Amino acid sequence: MTEYRYVSADHHLDLLWTPPDLWQRLVPQRYREAAPKVVRTEQGPRWTWEGRLWGPSAEGDAATSGFLETALTAVADDLPAGALPPSDPRYLLDHMDLAHVFACTIYGPTRKMRFSDPDLALVCNDAWNAFMLELSSAAPERIIGLPNLPTWDVDATLRSAKETIDAGARGFEFSVFTAAEPVWSPAWEPLWSLAEEAGVPIGFHIGAAAGEPYPPVENGRYPAHFCASPFVTQRAMAEIVFCGALDRHPSLKLVFAECRIGWLAFFIEHMDRQQRERRTDVPLQLKPSEYWQRQMAGTFEDDRIGGELLKFDWSHLQHVVMWGSDYPHNPVAWPDTDGLMAWLLDGVPEDVSRSARYGRACEFYGITMPTGTL
Repeated sequence: MTEYRYVSADHHLDLLWTPPDLWQRLVPQRYREAAPKVVRTEQGPRWTWEGRLWGPSAEGDAATSGFLETALTAVADDLPAGALPPSDPRYLLDHMDLAHVFACTIYGPTRKMRFSDPDLALVCNDAWNAFMLELSSAAPERIIGLPNLPTWDVDATLRSAKETIDAGARGFEFSVFTAAEPVWSPAWEPLWSLAEEAGVPIGFHIGAAAGEPYPPVENGRYPAHFCASPFVTQRAMAEIVFCGALDRHPSLKLVFAECRIGWLAFFIEHMDRQQRERRTDVPLQLKPSEYWQRQMAGTFEDDRIGGELLKFDWSHLQHVVMWGSDYPHNPVAWPDTDGLMAWLLDGVPEDVSRSARYGRACEFYGITMPTGTL
């Protein structure tokens, strides 16, 4: 029997690993010609929609190029060609067991799909959400697929949130990079109310604008881009606090995914400082650090600085953060999670370690760990 020790609050399902028939199966017939599908090209299987080629598909090619630069190289020899582990619950659950991960939350691509037809965009987003709920239904106590809110359309976002809550969603993904309004806008108040009432956390993942490519490997731009990537949700972190939304919705739960936490201790302290020093039209009932303790979380993977800071209560991080493996992206965090934790959380108080490894995620997402979990 697997001994479970972790909840991963940040798994991924990229377009690369998405079932090639997802949209052709789940969108209405009249949209299928323009909807995403996989075609064969000289460069291998590629996704196409609205008559344009986009990213690669691992379908039919997974035993080779589909595994490059991912943690799945560790198990490539054990998987058949064409296997799509992040979207196939048979493999996904096995891979979770391999790392002693009991449950996971799954985010979609960090750059959302771009469509020229707004109706097609909404239909395809609905199909994606239907698949995330379908994937979750394979093991509802362990797999928590996060439907993507179509934030480029406020009304559609509210409709989608209501429909997916009714269908059993246990969390949402809210992309600030596609949002029609910033998170401080009163336009989102009905969404905060809906999520609060349903007890459904909202996740804000790092990323970029829909369809925006990664920088090329030239003049050092590629690694420079990833150095800055943890900080792209900083503004949303501050705006959601200082606009007073967490006073108005004291049970609303927010997760900032893959932001890492070594820098977060400074940022939370700096938020407290701004409250002391800056004028505002929205007086807050609590300090920003207290909203983090009550309602917010940031996820981390192999963050040595963050691990050291978890030893100290003044860091604002104890009982706030959630660990996430970043599966299938991060070969440090998966599959040898025990090896990672042996140094990452060494010397961290046991109650803080439990909170980071699974406790905070269980609290937010309503997960019940197996009896006897350490």
